Amino acid sequence: MSAEPLLSVRGLHADLMSPYGAVRAVRGVDLELFPGEIVGLVGESGCGKTITAKSIIRLNNEETTFYRGEILLGGTDLLTLPEKEMTRVRGGRVAMIFQDPMTALDPLKRVGRQIEETFMLHGAAEAEARAGTLALLAEVGIHPAEERARSYPFEMSGGQLQRALIACALAGSPQLLIADEPTTALDVTVQAQILRLLRDLQRRTAMTVLLITHDFGIVAETCERVAVMYAGRIAEIGPVRSVFHNARHPYTRDLIRSIPTPDGRPEAIPGAPPDLRASLTGCAYAPRCRHAEGRCRTEQPPMREAGGGHRFACFFELAASAAPAAFTASGMPEKGKEAQR
Repeated sequence: MSAEPLLSVRGLHADLMSPYGAVRAVRGVDLELFPGEIVGLVGESGCGKTITAKSIIRLNNEETTFYRGEILLGGTDLLTLPEKEMTRVRGGRVAMIFQDPMTALDPLKRVGRQIEETFMLHGAAEAEARAGTLALLAEVGIHPAEERARSYPFEMSGGQLQRALIACALAGSPQLLIADEPTTALDVTVQAQILRLLRDLQRRTAMTVLLITHDFGIVAETCERVAVMYAGRIAEIGPVRSVFHNARHPYTRDLIRSIPTPDGRPEAIPGAPPDLRASLTGCAYAPRCRHAEGRCRTEQPPMREAGGGHRFACFFELAASAAPAAFTASGMPEKGKEAQR
């Protein structure tokens, strides 16, 4: 891993204005992504994962979104760039794929043409864009590439559409690929294929990948580091093996317990994430936490070191925990191993 991060998010806040009040969706996120690594951003729905990802390339509605903090890409703060310069960053240095390719792709344009337009947006001539499109479709496993390039989105399966969307994201040769729940709408078999494709592409191109998911099992299968997010903050971050086998934040432990395993039923986390329109005092997880005490409800716990790049935001020095029995020594669930075979 390079000593210098590709992307540094420092003290990021994102407030979304709505008719019902300000939603404080991101509340002081610090996150570093290094060249050539896959990092998982995991948490329940409504914890701020997607808003954080969209903030990195400023895809939130900027008339109703207010940012504080820094998002440094190669030393340049993306929050200060004029929109014209940001359009060159999006799809060029940073690309994003979404969980529903049917809504991300234009239903009235052929799939190949949409990928060609991405090439041309970043300076390619039309003939070069055409050749690059066919090469990318083949690279992501869509065959025959020339025939499928002429297809409209409704003529392709969900797995093919997600592969096409990945090809579209790769057209600008990004340094960073943000994948927002890229397998949620797919069945288990196709999900495994898409995750394997992302891993293979990352190894071949050495790009950095930020993989957003609510599924800790996917993180175990795919990622090298993981950041656990709750109520707009990072609760725990570190190498996947360390976090799985030595989770220190109660929320992380509860997420791991909620993973379905062959030898036992998952444990549901009681309650729900807080309303981010409210002013939160203390640890946001306290109302759901089995370890919470008085100060947890009045003070924000600091980020603490657990060693080896593993950090967590909790007052308690919880005893080291083992992952569920169905997890192997590598930190991967048995179902994840099967999906990779």
